[in-house]
Amino acid sequence: MSFEGEGILCRVTSVIGEGKQRRYEIIDADPDPPTPSAPYRASVNHLIPIPPQSSNATLPDLPKGKNVLALYPGTTTFYKAEVVATWRQADGKVKKEDGGREGDTVENLVRLRFEGEDEADREMSVERRYVLPDR
Repeated sequence: MSFEGEGILCRVTSVIGEGKQRRYEIIDADPDPPTPSAPYRASVNHLIPIPPQSSNATLPDLPKGKNVLALYPGTTTFYKAEVVATWRQADGKVKKEDGGREGDTVENLVRLRFEGEDEADREMSVERRYVLPDR
Protein backbone atom coordinates (compact mmCIF):
# COMPACT_ATOMS: atom_id res chain seq x y z
CA MET A 1 0.00 0.00 0.00
CA SER A 2 1.29 3.44 -0.81
CA PHE A 3 -0.46 5.44 1.93
CA GLU A 4 -1.31 5.35 5.62
CA GLY A 5 -4.37 3.51 6.87
CA GLU A 6 -7.63 5.06 7.91
CA GLY A 7 -7.80 3.31 11.31
CA ILE A 8 -6.74 0.28 13.31
CA LEU A 9 -8.45 -2.74 14.78
CA CYS A 10 -8.09 -2.17 18.51
CA ARG A 11 -9.13 -3.44 21.90
CA VAL A 12 -10.52 -1.23 24.63
CA THR A 13 -8.45 -1.80 27.78
CA SER A 14 -10.17 0.69 30.08
CA VAL A 15 -12.77 3.45 30.27
CA ILE A 16 -11.67 6.75 31.79
CA GLY A 17 -14.08 9.43 33.02
CA GLU A 18 -17.82 9.86 32.57
CA GLY A 19 -20.23 11.70 30.32
CA LYS A 20 -18.73 14.00 27.70
CA GLN A 21 -15.29 13.59 29.28
CA ARG A 22 -15.32 9.79 28.83
CA ARG A 23 -12.30 8.44 26.98
CA TYR A 24 -11.33 4.91 26.06
CA GLU A 25 -7.83 3.58 26.46
CA ILE A 26 -7.14 1.38 23.44
CA ILE A 27 -4.33 -0.79 22.10
CA ASP A 28 -3.69 -2.32 18.68
CA ALA A 29 -5.41 -5.72 18.47
CA ASP A 30 -2.36 -7.31 16.84
CA PRO A 31 -1.64 -10.27 19.12
CA ASP A 32 2.06 -10.39 18.21
CA PRO A 33 3.36 -6.93 17.29
CA PRO A 34 7.11 -6.47 16.82
CA THR A 35 7.10 -4.10 19.81
CA PRO A 36 4.59 -3.86 22.66
CA SER A 37 1.58 -1.77 21.70
CA ALA A 38 1.48 1.68 23.29
CA PRO A 39 -1.94 2.62 24.68
CA TYR A 40 -3.85 5.49 23.09
CA ARG A 41 -6.87 7.44 24.30
CA ALA A 42 -9.87 7.95 22.06
CA SER A 43 -13.37 9.37 22.36
CA VAL A 44 -16.43 7.42 21.30
CA ASN A 45 -16.52 9.53 18.09
CA HIS A 46 -13.26 7.89 17.00
CA LEU A 47 -14.40 4.31 17.61
CA ILE A 48 -16.56 2.06 15.43
CA PRO A 49 -17.79 -1.15 17.06
CA ILE A 50 -17.10 -4.33 15.08
CA PRO A 51 -20.07 -6.71 15.09
CA PRO A 52 -19.54 -10.22 16.48
CA GLN A 53 -18.73 -12.97 13.98
CA SER A 54 -22.15 -14.53 14.61
CA SER A 55 -23.85 -11.46 13.07
CA ASN A 56 -22.11 -11.68 9.67
CA ALA A 57 -25.10 -13.27 7.91
CA THR A 58 -27.50 -10.59 9.19
CA LEU A 59 -25.44 -7.58 8.14
CA PRO A 60 -26.78 -5.58 5.18
CA ASP A 61 -25.66 -6.37 1.66
CA LEU A 62 -22.94 -4.27 0.07
CA PRO A 63 -23.58 -3.46 -3.59
CA LYS A 64 -20.86 -3.64 -6.20
CA GLY A 65 -19.09 -0.27 -6.50
CA LYS A 66 -19.74 0.80 -2.89
CA ASN A 67 -16.85 2.58 -1.17
CA VAL A 68 -15.98 1.08 2.21
CA LEU A 69 -13.31 0.93 4.90
CA ALA A 70 -12.00 -2.60 5.27
CA LEU A 71 -9.44 -4.48 7.30
CA TYR A 72 -6.51 -5.26 5.01
CA PRO A 73 -5.84 -9.02 5.16
CA GLY A 74 -3.05 -10.01 7.52
CA THR A 75 -2.97 -6.61 9.26
CA THR A 76 -4.89 -4.66 11.90
CA THR A 77 -5.23 -1.60 9.64
CA PHE A 78 -8.35 -0.40 7.83
CA TYR A 79 -8.00 1.08 4.34
CA LYS A 80 -10.38 2.50 1.76
CA ALA A 81 -11.63 -0.09 -0.70
CA GLU A 82 -14.34 -0.69 -3.29
CA VAL A 83 -16.71 -3.65 -3.33
CA VAL A 84 -16.10 -5.55 -6.58
CA ALA A 85 -18.60 -8.39 -6.09
CA THR A 86 -21.76 -8.64 -4.02
CA TRP A 87 -21.48 -11.14 -1.22
CA ARG A 88 -25.07 -12.36 -1.41
CA GLN A 89 -26.56 -14.38 -4.23
CA ALA A 90 -29.74 -13.26 -6.00
CA ASP A 91 -31.83 -15.42 -3.63
CA GLY A 92 -30.39 -13.56 -0.62
CA LYS A 93 -28.24 -16.45 0.58
CA VAL A 94 -24.63 -15.81 1.47
CA LYS A 95 -22.07 -16.95 -1.10
CA LYS A 96 -19.45 -19.45 -0.07
CA GLU A 97 -15.80 -19.39 -1.12
CA ASP A 98 -13.13 -22.02 -1.11
CA GLY A 99 -11.28 -21.79 2.19
CA GLY A 100 -8.07 -23.23 0.76
CA ARG A 101 -8.33 -26.74 2.16
CA GLU A 102 -10.29 -29.55 0.57
CA GLY A 103 -13.94 -29.37 1.59
CA ASP A 104 -13.37 -26.13 3.50
CA THR A 105 -15.71 -23.28 2.56
CA VAL A 106 -15.79 -19.83 4.07
CA GLU A 107 -18.95 -17.75 4.20
CA ASN A 108 -19.44 -14.05 4.63
CA LEU A 109 -16.45 -12.83 2.61
CA VAL A 110 -16.65 -9.63 0.57
CA ARG A 111 -14.51 -9.23 -2.60
CA LEU A 112 -12.72 -5.89 -2.52
CA ARG A 113 -10.18 -3.83 -4.42
CA PHE A 114 -8.14 -1.71 -2.03
CA GLU A 115 -7.37 1.89 -2.98
CA GLY A 116 -3.71 2.47 -3.78
CA GLU A 117 -2.88 -1.16 -4.58
CA ASP A 118 0.03 -1.41 -7.00
CA GLU A 119 -1.80 -4.01 -9.08
CA ALA A 120 -5.02 -2.41 -10.32
CA ASP A 121 -6.77 -5.75 -10.87
CA ARG A 122 -5.84 -7.29 -7.50
CA GLU A 123 -8.91 -8.33 -5.53
CA MET A 124 -8.99 -9.63 -1.97
CA SER A 125 -11.61 -11.22 0.28
CA VAL A 126 -12.39 -9.78 3.71
CA GLU A 127 -14.81 -11.08 6.33
CA ARG A 128 -18.05 -9.06 6.13
CA ARG A 129 -17.94 -7.73 9.71
CA TYR A 130 -14.59 -6.04 8.95
CA VAL A 131 -16.05 -4.14 5.97
CA LEU A 132 -17.53 -0.84 7.14
CA PRO A 133 -19.39 1.90 5.25
CA ASP A 134 -16.99 4.73 4.34
CA ARG A 135 -17.75 7.80 6.44
